Amino acid sequence: MKPIKQMLCWMLAALCLAGCFSGCQKEEAIVTEAVPTQSSGAMGRYVEQSIPLPECQYAKDLVMLEDGRLRVSLILEDNSAIVCTTGADRSAWEDTWGVPEEILATGSVSKLTLSPDGKMFCHTWKDADEQGNYGYHFWVIESDRSYRELPISYPDVDYTMGYLIPDCDFTNSGKLMMELQQDEVCQLDLETGAVGENLNEVEPRVLKMGCGGENTYIMGWDTVSANIDGETAALDNAMGQQIVDALRDNEGNTPKIAFWENSEGYLFFITQMGLYSFVPGGSVVEELIDGSRTTLGDTRFLPVAMTGAEDDTFYVLGSRGDTGAMLLHYTYDTEIPTVSDTQLTIYSLYESEDLPQMISQYQVAHPEVMVELEIGMTGEDGITVSDAIRTLNTEILAGKGPDLICLDGFNLNTYQEKGLLADVSEILSQSEPTLTQVTRCFEQDGKIYAVPTGFILPAMYGPSHIVSQIHDWDSLVAAVGQAKAERPDSFGVLAAFQPVTTADEFYDSYSSAWINPDGTVNEEKLTEFYANMQRVYDLDAELQEVWADRIYEEPSFYPGEYTGFLGSLSMGNYCIGFGTLNGMRVWADSLAADQYLDDYQTALLELGDSGVFVPKGIMGILTTSEHPQAAGSFLQFMLSQEVQSKDLSYCFPVNQAVFDQETTEERIVDSYMSFTDADGNKIGVQAQYPDAQDRENLRTWVDNLTTPASTDFIIRSTVLDQMTACLLKEITPEQAAQNAMKTINLYLAE
Repeated sequence: MKPIKQMLCWMLAALCLAGCFSGCQKEEAIVTEAVPTQSSGAMGRYVEQSIPLPECQYAKDLVMLEDGRLRVSLILEDNSAIVCTTGADRSAWEDTWGVPEEILATGSVSKLTLSPDGKMFCHTWKDADEQGNYGYHFWVIESDRSYRELPISYPDVDYTMGYLIPDCDFTNSGKLMMELQQDEVCQLDLETGAVGENLNEVEPRVLKMGCGGENTYIMGWDTVSANIDGETAALDNAMGQQIVDALRDNEGNTPKIAFWENSEGYLFFITQMGLYSFVPGGSVVEELIDGSRTTLGDTRFLPVAMTGAEDDTFYVLGSRGDTGAMLLHYTYDTEIPTVSDTQLTIYSLYESEDLPQMISQYQVAHPEVMVELEIGMTGEDGITVSDAIRTLNTEILAGKGPDLICLDGFNLNTYQEKGLLADVSEILSQSEPTLTQVTRCFEQDGKIYAVPTGFILPAMYGPSHIVSQIHDWDSLVAAVGQAKAERPDSFGVLAAFQPVTTADEFYDSYSSAWINPDGTVNEEKLTEFYANMQRVYDLDAELQEVWADRIYEEPSFYPGEYTGFLGSLSMGNYCIGFGTLNGMRVWADSLAADQYLDDYQTALLELGDSGVFVPKGIMGILTTSEHPQAAGSFLQFMLSQEVQSKDLSYCFPVNQAVFDQETTEERIVDSYMSFTDADGNKIGVQAQYPDAQDRENLRTWVDNLTTPASTDFIIRSTVLDQMTACLLKEITPEQAAQNAMKTINLYLAE
């Protein structure tokens, strides 16, 4: 018996048996996992493989044709569209067909939806005309590749809304169901273009719809309904609850959900949590694939469509961030333990955008390892940083701590002095080549106890003749004063109207200056920071008068982001931006307004030590780890070219090959922003990848990096907690430093 049928039969039998002993009770939605305990020794699990696709920009649709072949529709880099079909064994793409130029000439392809009978529906559109109306065209492409334009008649179309049909899908029998302008779901007659009655009676705003078998599922912000046998109602069974949980977990973004129904009426669906099966009329949803162990759980992966085959295999088409389209193939392997022999635990103080993605990709490559990510502060439980660290330390001392720890925000000296961090120098030496000035920055006596997997740079952006003068606090004050004199009509100089936010922009550049070699804090240097921040804050006194009634204590940020005021800079509102430079993609966004600015440049901000950088993703292996080899393997994976080229969100890579590639190649960034100037004019800007000179400057800066900034979050938040009172001159810089030192010394003494 095939694995899915085995599991479903076991499930139904268990329900019947439970019913014999439970009597008449109210049924509740139950979500079960087909994952027995580790002691069961059970074998068999779905494993993921990636099927290569033609190089493309976007994935559009996926279908299993009636003859068993697999078909996908893709958008290429030049915005043309192709349809690819496999042979009968689905092992290779044997037929690739380009959408005709006549269709492409009518606009960009919004939808290229595939039917099991070989028919296709194509929706193209053009940008709005002077009246704000978009141009829509609709095409039916028959199975023999002949095509015709389809006139859609609908009385209430708003031609200023953009996409007319945000989503559409074929049923198994070839009916096209479509979402119309975000609040209606209708059937479209592919012969006449007639639009059927609205089937959405539940969702006030449709985020996504999809078909499974002959049924249509309609998803709103945090609810789901289904049109079954012509009737629409809220889906209040176990499947509905599982989808609602996924919608709420996705926080109103495009739902990562798709459906497929097999010939026996079993319904399968995916969410970011995994792949599930549901027996219509039943009360149990069964997890077949744990999303956290596959690409499905990758926060950047957006599934477009799914299908399956009668041999219990599944295919999922989607896009993953900047890496383009992906086609995932899931097969059941009876030789792999249902529960992995190795359970690797990774701890991070904060939720990370990158770690879950790295974990999902690692588990695809290493199905023998189960990786669990433990978050110290979820933001939902009221736990402070101090509480989270104390809890972690208690678990470590009790022998229940994690294997691998992300040390961002921690005091590294404390863990190193207590002998809790293993020497990873051998692991690093066996990894792919890295930027050693960063990855070996915590080396002591030939031993390395923590390795940054990325880094950011304290930086500034402004007129070249101004920022070129800045190399310490005195020159900063003088240069900003000059900028203010040159642009008296500007709204402000630094946008320094919030004390904590302002200080946060300068913290990383100077934090290493007050950290002593033994990890303690130099009170004299800290006093200098407060005094100099007063000088900087006073430069925007006029701005602060405007905002006097809006100054408030803000949470401490970690770290500051150098992306803030580009729109305002280009409109002449502010003169200079300070903060941190957080990777090539963020830098490209920051340069979007560069075309409107006269001779502006990016430069390092070095107010204390020279060669300062902020290490990110600092990883250490605990000496108490039960799986040090697996922990070392994961660390090497994090440093690999495969990961560093696509899984670092807001930092520069430390992998040498990836860094070299990013700083030598010309690239186009697909990112567009718009803002409105003081006169109400809409200004659109395209992200600009750093030019050859900027990239050469970056290589020089990185070659000369020597000093990691302080990344201890408690020290950072303690210093910034005194900033509002200090910058508003309610206390002196000396008092601010004394107050901060009391808390810092108690913290370091723990």
